[in-house]
Amino acid sequence: MSCGWVLSVIRIVAGVIIALVLIGQVIAGPIEDAWTAYQRGDFATALEIWRPRATQGVAFAQLNVGIMYYSGQGVPQDYGEAAKWYRLAAEQGNPTAQGNLGFMYYSGQGVQKDDGEAAKWYRLAAEQGNPTAQSNLASMYFSGQGVPQDYVQSYMWIDLAASLFPPSATKDRDNAAHNRDIVATKMTAEQLAEAEKLARNWKPKVPTR
Repeated sequence: MSCGWVLSVIRIVAGVIIALVLIGQVIAGPIEDAWTAYQRGDFATALEIWRPRATQGVAFAQLNVGIMYYSGQGVPQDYGEAAKWYRLAAEQGNPTAQGNLGFMYYSGQGVQKDDGEAAKWYRLAAEQGNPTAQSNLASMYFSGQGVPQDYVQSYMWIDLAASLFPPSATKDRDNAAHNRDIVATKMTAEQLAEAEKLARNWKPKVPTR
């Protein structure tokens, strides 16, 4: 990106871990078995457990099958299949799948490159509080890719990302803070005040599905 912007690349492999954490429940039964198999590198077993649940419409399983196709874990790498499974989970409101699908549209992996679609899926994930999607959406507003260039929106989203990346994600937090400073250099005092107000008043949306 121009002016030193550091684009936050979606870490697709980490999606499995993120998805498990976001369940907010004790992991038990087949899901626990699949996760244990995945951790020890037994991707075939993990996929054997997740795939039927993905076919039945379980968004969490669809996300993980997509991750495995994207990464070539237990199956030949296939971006088209990855995009298919991400889309199914994304349409059910899964923010990690939405962010991953947005990245595939941004990069043209498994789908026709389309900045407008990338921004659409980033936004859906960002509105639910996904900081990587917020950072990527901010970069698109900064450069006017897929959306009209808008420094107020760019600042708001990157400011939120800087505050929502977990403390363990030191590099992501630092990059977001650095990018926020870059955006601020392009803004008037009035624009900056508006963006800060939007960030303060922002609340995550609950998925409708």
